[in-house]
Amino acid sequence: MGLLAIEQYGWHCGDYFLYALREKVKADYYWLLEPDVAFGKGAERAFFSKMRDIACDYAAFNHTEKDASWAWYKGMRQFSDKVYGSAFPITRCSAKAVDMLYQTRKAHSQPFQGKNPPSLWPNDESFVSTTLENAGLHCIDLHQQSLCYSAKFGTLLPILRSAAATQSGIFHPALSFDEMKAKFLPKLDIAIRSNRVDEFIERATQDMSPQQLKDMLTLVIKAHRVKPQQG
Repeated sequence: MGLLAIEQYGWHCGDYFLYALREKVKADYYWLLEPDVAFGKGAERAFFSKMRDIACDYAAFNHTEKDASWAWYKGMRQFSDKVYGSAFPITRCSAKAVDMLYQTRKAHSQPFQGKNPPSLWPNDESFVSTTLENAGLHCIDLHQQSLCYSAKFGTLLPILRSAAATQSGIFHPALSFDEMKAKFLPKLDIAIRSNRVDEFIERATQDMSPQQLKDMLTLVIKAHRVKPQQG
C-alpha cells in the first residue's frame, strides 16, 4: 500500500487499518475501536445512537492542539507547524477523511522507501488529528458532545471488565483479571511517577475478589522485595 512499515506499526500506526478497511469496504464512515474498550450498562446503544446524528469528518476523545510536552509532539512537528492529537481507542472517520489520510501517509512514507526508517515517525494520535485539522476538515472532541461518557477513559487507569459492566459509561483500558495482572506492575510504576497511586489502586482493584486481591498483593510484594545485603 506504499506505507512505511516501522516496528510495531500495528500499535504505533492504527490508522493503517483504516486504509486496509477502506480498500475492502465502501462506506460513509469508518469506526476503529481498540479491543480493551468496554461499554458499561446501556452505554453502547446510547453512544452509537447519538453518534448517528453527529456529522463530522473525525470524532475522537481528547481532540485538541498539543504542545511540546506531549509525548507524540516531536514526531508530527517535523511535518506541521501546529500539532493536534487525540485519544485513539474510539475514533470515527468519514470516507473523505480516510482518503486524505491515506494519500498523506503515502506521501510522508515515499522518501523512506528502501531506506532506514526515521527515528521519529508520527503515531496515529498525532498524524490523524493534525492532518485533518490542517486540511480544514470538520473534527470534534467527543468530550464536548452530550454523549454517554465516563471519566474512566484514558491510558493509565485500567479497570476490570467485570467492574465496567456494572457501571454506566465507556471505559479504557478495560481488562480481564489475567490481563490486569500482566500489566499491573508497569502501570503501577507509571502511577507512582505520576503521583496517582491512590487513584490507580482504587480503579484497578474494583470488583476484585478477596483471592484476586491477595494474588495482586503477592505480585507487588515479590516485585518490590529488597534482597538482604550480604555480609
